[in-house]
Amino acid sequence: MKRLLWTGLSVGAAVWLWNWLSVDETGNPVSVKSDEPSVQIKNLESFLVRRDGLPLWEISAQNVSVAADGLTTTATRIGRGILYRDGKPFLNLAAPRLRFFRTTNDLEASGGVTATGPNGFGFQTPRALWKNREKTVACPQPVKAQLRGLHFATPNLSYDWDKGVLNCPQSVEVIGRGVVLRGQKLGATLKTRQVRLEGGVEMIFEPKTADISLPR
Repeated sequence: MKRLLWTGLSVGAAVWLWNWLSVDETGNPVSVKSDEPSVQIKNLESFLVRRDGLPLWEISAQNVSVAADGLTTTATRIGRGILYRDGKPFLNLAAPRLRFFRTTNDLEASGGVTATGPNGFGFQTPRALWKNREKTVACPQPVKAQLRGLHFATPNLSYDWDKGVLNCPQSVEVIGRGVVLRGQKLGATLKTRQVRLEGGVEMIFEPKTADISLPR
């Protein structure tokens, strides 16, 4: 109850401050000419963003600031990060810096990102983007990922969390139980339990321990 009350007070205070700072004495919108943040919050225990009544993501952070134009919110020194799917927790996130884009409900994490989720899915990368409209997690920089016991290393990847599809469009190395696979691109589908590797595929395996099926 204390946490919920603090959440309401913190976010409510931020909204009130933003409304107060966005209008002049006559109630007309203030023109923004500065890049400095208009609202800054310290030691925020819970910042929850909802859409259509369902939570999208929630964080706790030491520092939160709202840009002067109100379009982006930046959080640093993240204590906890949770992304939701259909109103339920989906990914646990750790990153030094998060930025939320109000117009799209997208979220950007940077500074060294670690995420863990269902089906043994997880990744580590310098920067990651949660694209709300496309319902994808995109890692545009070198990334190491895990999925049902398989380990991937690739320059970039995307994960469609609705379809359960992982795509690595560039060169990729896959390490499984007793098997190392290399190829030019990869696609993995959780529902059909299939991994598709294409383009100059190389395989190194140890016959006694090799298992090239998608682990259960």
